[in-house]
Amino acid sequence: MDYVELVKFVRTEYSVEDKACVVFGGSYGGMLAAWLRMKHPQTFQGALAASAPFLYFKDAPSAPEYAYSDIATTDFATELNKAPELIKETFTNMMASTEDKWAEMSEIFNTCTPISNSTDVGHLYSHYSNGYQYMAMTDYPYPAFFLEPMPAWPIKEAVKPFVDIPTAE
Repeated sequence: MDYVELVKFVRTEYSVEDKACVVFGGSYGGMLAAWLRMKHPQTFQGALAASAPFLYFKDAPSAPEYAYSDIATTDFATELNKAPELIKETFTNMMASTEDKWAEMSEIFNTCTPISNSTDVGHLYSHYSNGYQYMAMTDYPYPAFFLEPMPAWPIKEAVKPFVDIPTAE
């Protein structure tokens, strides 16, 4: 309603009551734009929702729970066929790790503080999972900086170290 009231104020203040108001946004902002248009068509005469996952909610039949992860996985497979298998293997080993492996994991992943409990492992998992997903979202042919600093074609860069790593048999 804040946006509805703001638009009403601006239209009155600047004598533009007869002008259309079109809202737009990307991602979450796109969801807001679409919802504003649907809920208040008398105030917002148009909406452009780019990359707006407004149908992507838990248990929604329009978007299976793992659809996004499957798409991101496909992006990595496109660059190096064995990359998804190696990533999955890493995540599986990470989550199955026990205290005797935490020091080694801290060294491998160069953590700021040593991993000392399963919560730390969960945080590491989330950190890397988010990183892979950000790379899939920003796999542009030029560097991008709006989520995290990313090089051009970040997936291509990320899989380079995987080339010589054998997959588990």
